[in-house]
Parts: sequence; structure tokens; C-alpha cells
Amino acid sequence: MFAQHDIEVCFLLQTKKEICPDSFASYLWNVNDVAWHALDSEGKSRGILAMWNNIYFKTETIGYGGQWVTLFGLHIQTSFKCAVVGVYGANSIASHRSLRLELKTLDATFSVLMFIVVDFNVTFNFRR
Repeated sequence: MFAQHDIEVCFLLQTKKEICPDSFASYLWNVNDVAWHALDSEGKSRGILAMWNNIYFKTETIGYGGQWVTLFGLHIQTSFKCAVVGVYGANSIASHRSLRLELKTLDATFSVLMFIVVDFNVTFNFRR
């Protein structure tokens, strides 16, 4: 599925998978050059699967916390250094505060552009 669309980096948020076997990422991407890192779920919630194609994105470092996974690396075709972050926020206010502090620290630590993919697990009410 991913290979036919030239996807270079992908995050699956809220995987609900307590353990992510090697075969799962390979099955989804269906190419040999896929690399991945999983942040396992807690029961039936959370879980992040970060996948990237090594031909397009060279990962130098992988960082992770309780609610996020960060791929620091190089987009090979453009020689562009960046960080790609996948975030799944739990639905409590305390958890959101903690996550916000972690992301601020992450942003201050690295001097590269960050692309963030987020599911804050919140429903917003908009009034007119």
C-alpha cells in the first residue's frame, strides 16, 4: 500500500498494538528498505508506529517519550536535515500539560525544522 504511493515517512497513531512484530511494518510497506520504530500501546490505547523508507530518509537518531516518537535525520534527495515527530496525546489535561513540556524541551534541544503529526485525542466545540 505505501510503496505504490511513494510515501517516504509515515506515522500510524493509536495502533492499539501492545507488541509490533517485524513482519507488521514489512507487510504494510511491502518493500525491503522500510525501517520502523514502535512505541507500544498501553492495553487498548495509545501506540505509535513510525515507518520510513531508507532510500529517501536516513535516520540519524530516534527519540521517544510516553506519547511521541521523533525521527531525526536527513531527507536524502534534498540533503535537508529535519525532525519528524509523531504524537498521540492522551485525553487528560494533566497528560496534555506533560506532553506540551516534553515537546517544548524537544524543540529547544535540536536546531532543525520539526514536522509534527499529531492526534491530541480531543473533540473541539466551535460556536458561531
